[in-house]
Amino acid sequence: MIDFIKLKLLSVSAVSLIQNPFINWQKGFDPTTGEISEYPVRGELHNCKIVITANQIIFSGSLHILWNQINKRGRQNWDDFSRNDLSNIIFWLKSNLGINPRKAIIQNLEYGVNINIWKNPKDLINENVMVWMGKPPSKSNDFGQGKYVQWERTQYSIKLYDKGRQHLRSENILRWEKKVCKGQYLQKKVGLRTLDNLIKVSNLKKLKGDLLESFDMLLVVDSVDSSLSLTTPENETLDKVVNIRTWRDFNKKDRSQKCRFRKKVNELLSKHNLNTFHKRICYSIAIKCDELIECNEFTDFQKRAEYKVNSSYATFLHLDNM
Repeated sequence: MIDFIKLKLLSVSAVSLIQNPFINWQKGFDPTTGEISEYPVRGELHNCKIVITANQIIFSGSLHILWNQINKRGRQNWDDFSRNDLSNIIFWLKSNLGINPRKAIIQNLEYGVNINIWKNPKDLINENVMVWMGKPPSKSNDFGQGKYVQWERTQYSIKLYDKGRQHLRSENILRWEKKVCKGQYLQKKVGLRTLDNLIKVSNLKKLKGDLLESFDMLLVVDSVDSSLSLTTPENETLDKVVNIRTWRDFNKKDRSQKCRFRKKVNELLSKHNLNTFHKRICYSIAIKCDELIECNEFTDFQKRAEYKVNSSYATFLHLDNM
């Protein structure tokens, strides 16, 4: 559920990180003493990046991919990443890098789910996905046999894409994701400030609610069967729905007119049962979130249970308090 993260590290020293054998560093320091001669100093931990400047240390990257690489499952994130996995990678960072989860400030966060669907995701996006919040995608790209669309807001962006084709998989894996680029949004919306906040089930459930609330704003129209009986006005409305120019023109008009049209569209889709694709995907998102969240729950960081994982590095301790 949790993927990319950007953290400001407050509890670990630059010298200890520079001397850490897990991190590959570029030049700009004395490898023996750890003394820095030139900023910024950049390092890599598998897929993740660490940047040390004169006044801060930033860690960024996909925790999902990092966990898979540590466990020799490849540089990929098409599979599931549960709360148990999240707990273990956080503990790994604490044990091996000295990162205190309570003193790692979240600046950016990506959260979402990979769901298996009945249709090629590229075809679904091209044929059935219309707009989000009444707006066409701000970005739309084809990659190989896949498709990617994105909508951007001031504090976050919404992504929908073919996760399976991105990783050359044959399965129809659709990714629904939200990337928050402002820490204030996470604090206000979910109550997230530091890395340890991510372990709490209540906070993950809030992220689930946020994903579902965002998905509810996505207009997905079922494929229309030629046998469907529509009136002339209904046909005209449906023609407008699938025409991207309709929505671009609405963005230039008053908001009330746009709201009336969206209400009319929703009534039409409900009347003729043309919203089943949306309902099926929404249900799958909810179920997948529950599967990833509702694993073993730990509430006391001082009582850590041993949890063995398939890793070449160590036996980790599963925890909620560190």
